[in-house]
Amino acid sequence: MKQNFKSLNNTLQNIIQKYNLDESYASYTVQNDWSKIVNKNIYKIIKPVKIEEQILYLQAKTDYWKKEFDNIKNQILETVNKYLDPYQIKEINII
Repeated sequence: MKQNFKSLNNTLQNIIQKYNLDESYASYTVQNDWSKIVNKNIYKIIKPVKIEEQILYLQAKTDYWKKEFDNIKNQILETVNKYLDPYQIKEINII
């Protein structure tokens, strides 16, 4: 059974790459799994909006958190890239 899941995962990855859907799939994954990717404090105040050209756009609940974003930006980037591996985000912008 475990082999079947590996085979299915490989097939899915091949389809994603073949049809150049990496970014769309990454965007979907980040939006869908955000609560699993970041800790609950970040989850409550910052939400993913989209990924375009390997840039993750996030939205903060308040102007205060937009200003504080620079303090946690690298942590979020590292965490998201580990989660999305092999797809990688180059930059994060807060909107």
